[in-house]
Amino acid sequence: PQFIQVDLGDVMKIDSIAIVPTCITLGSQYLEGYGFPKQFRVDVSDDAAFKLSTNVFDSTKHELRRTGGYPVLIPGIDVKGRFVRITCIELATDGNQYFFAIGELLVLSGNRNVAQWRKLSSSGTAQAGSRWSIENLVDGISAMPPPTGTVPSPTDGYLSGRYGVNHNKAWVELDLGDVYPIDEVRLFPAQPKDRLEIPAWGFPLAFTLELRGEQDDEPPVTLVKRGASGPFHLSNDAFVVPVGSRQYFNPGAKALWPQAGVANYEMPVDPIPARYVRLHATRLDHRLRPCVLALAEVQVYSGNVNIAPYGTVTASDISQEKNDRWGLAHLIDGFTSRGQLLELPEWLTLVEERRTLEVRLTEIEQTLRSSTDRVWFWTYRISGAVLVLALAFVASTNLRMKLRYLAETKRLRNQIASDLHDDIGSNLGTISLICESLINRNLTDDQRASLTEMREIAGDTSDAMRDIVWIMQTKSVRLEDFVGRLRRTATRVLPNHELTFESPADLPKIVVGLYWRRNVFLSIKELLHNIAKHADSTAVELKIQIIKNSFYITISDNSSGFDPDHASGGMGMPNVANRLREIGGSLDLSIKPEQGMVIAIEAPLA
Repeated sequence: PQFIQVDLGDVMKIDSIAIVPTCITLGSQYLEGYGFPKQFRVDVSDDAAFKLSTNVFDSTKHELRRTGGYPVLIPGIDVKGRFVRITCIELATDGNQYFFAIGELLVLSGNRNVAQWRKLSSSGTAQAGSRWSIENLVDGISAMPPPTGTVPSPTDGYLSGRYGVNHNKAWVELDLGDVYPIDEVRLFPAQPKDRLEIPAWGFPLAFTLELRGEQDDEPPVTLVKRGASGPFHLSNDAFVVPVGSRQYFNPGAKALWPQAGVANYEMPVDPIPARYVRLHATRLDHRLRPCVLALAEVQVYSGNVNIAPYGTVTASDISQEKNDRWGLAHLIDGFTSRGQLLELPEWLTLVEERRTLEVRLTEIEQTLRSSTDRVWFWTYRISGAVLVLALAFVASTNLRMKLRYLAETKRLRNQIASDLHDDIGSNLGTISLICESLINRNLTDDQRASLTEMREIAGDTSDAMRDIVWIMQTKSVRLEDFVGRLRRTATRVLPNHELTFESPADLPKIVVGLYWRRNVFLSIKELLHNIAKHADSTAVELKIQIIKNSFYITISDNSSGFDPDHASGGMGMPNVANRLREIGGSLDLSIKPEQGMVIAIEAPLA
C-alpha cells in the first residue's frame, strides 16, 4: 500500500481533517481532482510505525461522492495523536500508469491547521522541481481560495509610501498590548480592486518577520528571513508561519526533511512568548512602479484565538492617498481586500455544504434528463392534437440546448482569459524577476542592456495581455467602468507626460458591448502609443463628452505634430479609422502650428 504521513511534532487533539485534491492544467485541459485515490483510509497514531492506530475514515465503508475540486472533509474526529497517515487502497490511473496525487492536507486542532509545514514521510514520492514535491502537501497553497465569507470587504488593508525597489526601511509592527504565547502568524497579501490584478500585489520579495518581548534589550526571535534570491511568495494565499515550523523558512543550521539527511530531527511545537510582531521589508515588489509595501490582514494566533484585533499597528510610514480603503487599523479589522475572514472550521463546513448542494443538483439534473427521455418515448406514440404539444416541447428543448451552449461558450471564453492571465502572466512575471536578479550580477554593459530590454519587453507584453484579457471578459462593462479603464491605460502609456483627463461627472448608466469596447479601446490605446513614441509633446489632454447618444473623445497635445502621410503608412492610423468605421464612428486629425495636434473620435453608443 502507498501512503504519506505527517508528523505534528507532538500529540495533538484532532477535531477534523480535510484532504484537498490536486487541480492542474494538463495540455489544454483543466483537471479537477487529478490523481485523487479511488479508495483510501486515514489513520491517527502516536508512533511513526503505526503499530497501534485509530482509523478515522475509510472510503470503502463511507459513501464518497466527489464533486470537482472540493476537499474531502472528515469532521467530528475528536481523537488525539501525533501522526496522521493517508493510505491509498486503490490507486488512480492515467493510461497504464498507477499513482495518486493530493493537493493539500489540513489537520485542524481548534481553529489552527497544525499540519502546516510539518515533517512528512511517505512510501515513495515524485520530486519534480517546485511543481511536484512532498513539501507541497502542507505548504498552505492549493486550488482552494482564502477562507473568506460572502460579506464584501470595506477595506483593502495597509499601504506604505512610494519607494525604489531596493528600499529596505519599510516596516509594519503590531503591538499586542501584553505578552502572549504566540503559536502562528498569518500574512494575507493585498488584492485591491482598483489596481492591477496580479498575485500578491505589493507583498515584499525579501523580508524579515520577528517576534519580540516587552523589554527593549530583549533580542527578537526571527520567524522568517527571506533574501532577494527567493523563493518569493507570489500567491494570493496567506503566508502562514507556525512558530514550531520556523526552521523551514530558515534552514541554515539544520535540514528539515528526512530525505535531506537528518531523519531524527524534531521540530519544536512550543509557542513563543512575545508582545510585538514586526515585518521588515528589505526588497519590495518591483512589478509595481513606484514600489510599495502592502498587506491586507495580519492574524496572530495564541492557541485557538486570533489576538491581533486587540492590538495596535504602527509603521515606518503610510500612503498619502486620499482613500478610505487603506489604513493602519485596516490591517487587523478581520477582512482581506475581498471579504470577511472566517475561521478554518467554519469555512470548511460552508465549503462542504456547497459541495453537498452541487451533488444534489447533479442528481436532479440526471433525473430531469431521464424524465426527458421518457417523455420522448411516449411522444412518438401520441396522435393528432397532441402533435402540436410535441412540437412545442421540441422547440423548448432546443432553446434550452442553445442557452446551455451559449453559457458554455461564455465559460470557455472566461477560462481562456483566466489561463492567459494566470499562466502567461505568471511566466512574464518570472521572466521579469529573472532579468532583475541577473542585472545586478557581474555582467558586461551589452549584457546588462539586453537584460534590461528583455525585462521592459516582458513588462510591456504583460500590460498588453492584461488589456486583451479585460476586453475578452464576457461580463457586463458599464460606460463609467470603461472610462475608468481608459484613465488607467493613459496613465500607464504616458508616464512621462503631464496628463489631463476630463470626463462628465454623471455618465449614462449604460452597458457597452464587447465589440464596441474592443474597437474603441484599441483605437484610443493605439493613438496614445503614437503620441508616446512619435510625438515630441510633454503634455496631453483627454476630454470625454456624451452628445446625442454618441461617445466623443478629444486627444490633444503640445507637440509640433507629424507628417500625416507618414502617419498613414507607419503609425497604425488606417487601422484606427477602420475599427471606428466598423461601429459607425469616425476619426478626425488636425495639426495647428505652434498649438499642437488634436485627434477627435466619435463612437455611437447605440
